[in-house]
Amino acid sequence: MNWTMAAISPLFSNPFVFFFTQRTTIALLAAFTHPTSHLRSLIFPILIAWNIYLLPHYKDYLPTRFSTVVVCYENVGQILSYAEKILLRQWSPDTFDPARTTAESSSGEHESKPKPPHPQSTWTRLRFGTWLAFSTRYINTAHQAPKTPPYSTHNPTYIPTRASFLARKLLILAISYLITDILVQQGQPELNAVHFADAQIPLFTRLFTRLFTPNHDPHDSISAKELLLRVISSLAFWSGGYFVIQLIYGTLQLLTVALGLSSPAQERPIMGSITEVYTMRGFWGSFWHQMIRCRLTAVADWVTYDVLRLPRSGAVPRGRGEVTYVRLVARYTHLMCVFGLSGLMHHCIDAGLGIGWRDSQATQGFLLMGVGIVMEDAVQWVWFEVLGGENSRSANRDRSQRSRKGTWVTRAVGYFWVALWLSVATPYYAYPAMSRNTGSERDRVLPFSLIRYFRS
Repeated sequence: MNWTMAAISPLFSNPFVFFFTQRTTIALLAAFTHPTSHLRSLIFPILIAWNIYLLPHYKDYLPTRFSTVVVCYENVGQILSYAEKILLRQWSPDTFDPARTTAESSSGEHESKPKPPHPQSTWTRLRFGTWLAFSTRYINTAHQAPKTPPYSTHNPTYIPTRASFLARKLLILAISYLITDILVQQGQPELNAVHFADAQIPLFTRLFTRLFTPNHDPHDSISAKELLLRVISSLAFWSGGYFVIQLIYGTLQLLTVALGLSSPAQERPIMGSITEVYTMRGFWGSFWHQMIRCRLTAVADWVTYDVLRLPRSGAVPRGRGEVTYVRLVARYTHLMCVFGLSGLMHHCIDAGLGIGWRDSQATQGFLLMGVGIVMEDAVQWVWFEVLGGENSRSANRDRSQRSRKGTWVTRAVGYFWVALWLSVATPYYAYPAMSRNTGSERDRVLPFSLIRYFRS
């Protein structure tokens, strides 16, 4: 018995075994079980327990912190994916309708309303389950993640040829690798523990203490240098994340298309246009990748509309007073649930890195991102609806030249606002990991540094 447990235990501690098991389980359940099968519900807590058990072991199996983040992200994210695809959407070959209309999707009806059953071969079912297990944005189906970027904003129907796709993707990967290398080389790892210490994370509480507490601790003061570092490090963090994500998923896209496992039509761009980053909603909803949007939205739908029984937007007529209040409560409960789930997911990733559960503040950071959207929605409502700002309903319908000239001003203010709020919220998520980066071999992001090679 002891020999058996000694042989089995390393398997349960191996993140790659867990990765394979989760994907295979989703594929087989989606392909061969009834949408309401009890087996689907029984397996879910087992996967959660296995994931929790596995979190402390990631750093022991993976050579770098970066690889730990990537594998942990995939494994933790699959828990949400299982909840979305197997439990909430209850998808199977008989319930997943790729041609379902958008109107049906937004009507509030259950996603998994069965279609008339028809015979399907084992191979067809297995192919569907495998596709579903590896799908994140459901490209070219009615369930496609909102704001999935097209290849061309001027011609959304444009699809590049296979050769054009591969050439473009190689160029993007080369640029992303070079810029990531440059950003990594700009750091000063020996100062990370000081610059990104836990005491530097809070901002508003320290400002409040500074302004309203006469005998405050001098160490709680916030210098202009610290504020500048906060802005620069936050923007560098998301810039680095942008190019790293392009590298990881762009490489996978390149390989799948090159090997004939996928097509350019199925491998749409990962990131949206930076022109959308003049609001926090645009940053998260249009610019940043939508790889986990469907699963976060599905769980948030369940919490908001099924558990809390708040009405869906389509079920609440527009109006004033109590109706408007209910609409707002439902909308922002859903929003904060999405960011709370994302924060919890990244909290687990920090645990995989070896950051203590209490030391990580990822959930607070992502909730602050949601708070930023609520704040900007409120300001936009006052500007457009109350004060009658540019492009409001009360503004002249022909969009006067003065209003058009004002557009670049409001966008400039928007870009400044996004940079400001990212600098408030990002340290909660980024600083605990950044402060532990000592510049060692384990902390490397890229396998080979071109910058360091040419410097030597």
